[in-house]
Amino acid sequence: MPGITEYVLTGGPCDGKTGRLSPQDETLRQIECGGAIYREPNPAKIDSGHLVFRFAGKAPTGTPAAPDAHALHGWHDLSRSLHKRMPATLRAAEKNRQAALRTLNHARKVRL
Repeated sequence: MPGITEYVLTGGPCDGKTGRLSPQDETLRQIECGGAIYREPNPAKIDSGHLVFRFAGKAPTGTPAAPDAHALHGWHDLSRSLHKRMPATLRAAEKNRQAALRTLNHARKVRL
């Protein structure tokens, strides 16, 4: 919000804390404090000349989640399809194509 440079946090672990807005806070419209995220409500709320930021939940910890135990099974299935099943399917399709061409070659020709 233009002209307002201070904020107050409501709810969560930093309830009642005040401070000055940094350019990043103004851009992101959120503040992190005490492991929590506070967001500016829409429309903006002003209390005693302070921009109010409401508690929005816990901040992400930054540690990635462990990969799903079954994720590598999907990769294994894809690899098996590409390296074993696909060549066999292509060989069968080629045999069928050659058989169809042989059949057409021996078929009687129709003249108009």
